[in-house]
Amino acid sequence: MDSQDITLRELPVHNKKLALRFFLIENLGSTSGKDHRLQLRQTLNDLLVKEGHAPADDFSNLQKQMTHPDLSLSVSHGLKRSVVAWIAKPHKVGVDTEDLQRLNEGVIQRIATDEEILKSPEPTYLWSAKEAAFKCLSPAYKVVGSVEILNWTLVSPRHWTFTVQAKNASTGYGELCIIPGHSLAFFTNTP
Repeated sequence: MDSQDITLRELPVHNKKLALRFFLIENLGSTSGKDHRLQLRQTLNDLLVKEGHAPADDFSNLQKQMTHPDLSLSVSHGLKRSVVAWIAKPHKVGVDTEDLQRLNEGVIQRIATDEEILKSPEPTYLWSAKEAAFKCLSPAYKVVGSVEILNWTLVSPRHWTFTVQAKNASTGYGELCIIPGHSLAFFTNTP
């Protein structure tokens, strides 16, 4: 894939108190070729430097999670799109993107409770919300299905906020937005 074909767009963050940056990368996903993971990491690293941050630590080692001395980083790729986000440490962030047509009722029923399905704006949105929260809150959660999301608030068309419930207490804050055929989510342990 030619890097000139890649387009980058910052996504809106409803909670303006968060010093969190969230980006959609078009035309860079698992169908972009065997080097798509490295290209995604390189794109994030270039973006960090462009935004005035130090480069990530050893971003080219695909066997290790990408790290940064001052920021929590997260990446996710779909078939043709990716998302990246960062927030200042000690906070953590997790992101996910999903091609909604790839999800079916059976998958959602394996990872969500009946109550979660009833309270969600759309059952397929649960996957990205849970995956983003799982990435952020690991290792406290061992499987995606153990993350419980019951509180959704519509903040603008195709954009929701959500929280994770753990023993009746919220453990952070997330947002999910929908673009045609895809869900994009972030979750942070910042209340």
